[in-house]
Amino acid sequence: MSRHVLAVVLSVVVLTGCAPTLTGVRVYYPDNGPVPSGDHVTMHYLGNGGWLIRHDGHVVATAPFVTNPLNAAVYLPAESDQARLSTLPPMRDVKSILIGHAHYDHAMDLPYIMRELAPEATLYGGNAVTRLFRRTLGANRVVDVSEKAYLRDQRAGEWIDLPHAPIRILPLSSSHAPHLFGFVKVVSWRKRLEKDVEPGELPTVPAAWPEGDTLAYLVDFLAPDRSKVVFRVYYQDSATPPGIGSIPESSDDVPVDVAILCVAAFNQVGDDNPQHILADLKPRYVVGGHWEDFFMGSRDRAPQVAPGTNIDEFVRRTHKAVNVPIYLPEPYRKIFIPIVR
Repeated sequence: MSRHVLAVVLSVVVLTGCAPTLTGVRVYYPDNGPVPSGDHVTMHYLGNGGWLIRHDGHVVATAPFVTNPLNAAVYLPAESDQARLSTLPPMRDVKSILIGHAHYDHAMDLPYIMRELAPEATLYGGNAVTRLFRRTLGANRVVDVSEKAYLRDQRAGEWIDLPHAPIRILPLSSSHAPHLFGFVKVVSWRKRLEKDVEPGELPTVPAAWPEGDTLAYLVDFLAPDRSKVVFRVYYQDSATPPGIGSIPESSDDVPVDVAILCVAAFNQVGDDNPQHILADLKPRYVVGGHWEDFFMGSRDRAPQVAPGTNIDEFVRRTHKAVNVPIYLPEPYRKIFIPIVR
């Protein structure tokens, strides 16, 4: 463990011990933690915005990315790093992959992953994702969910049943935080694609991958007969300002079990993040992802916190909204969440 990461771990532990309202903060580095004896959901962190979320033999993935071109290399031609991709855990049982937006650190590795590692998976995303991949992956493997997304005060949203498992998803219209100094998006060259990208014409420069419409998701793991929700996950892959990316006022009264929040740039969207989203969600657990620095330095060092991201402040703000356990896993570590209903 590097000195920098150790300092982060200790700062979170110290923060927990000094303030009685800060409880249950866990930062995983050396091991994966205990496996509950009862029914549970396994959350396997793949780094950046990538997760494998499993329950009862069924799995949903969110877009993995491990190629990690460094520093100025994001402005030079680059391909997916197949050697690094080979380190991902087995994904052949993955039938559904969710993606919130199409920046390179979410989308660049998807063609290889869906061709070689998850050959039976269907990709669910917004307009830009569909335009990028429909020709390359095939129309039957890419689903545009933009028009079914909940949009606050404008559209109710529509649940989508996944065909291969008792799982449903609700896309939520969301937003993307700035990247630099709180106002400049340095890796977004256009907001929307107007036509499908032909095979072989995907962006070759990481910084040229378009952002597109940004989405968050509710993911419900259902009983085998789909009669009830067993476990509910909220997932975002970018921090959002107040009023955006929230969930609808639902008549089902199903609580959110886990909120997966984007930690990087959380403080660039206002002083009320993530409090505003947690006030809506009221989850049993908060899990922080996309916290590590994949942009600068060496690929071989221990994980470092993204530049400009203050873990202590993220924890403080989180506990200001909800006094629940917080987990910030190292890439490739697992979290086990017990099911209580």
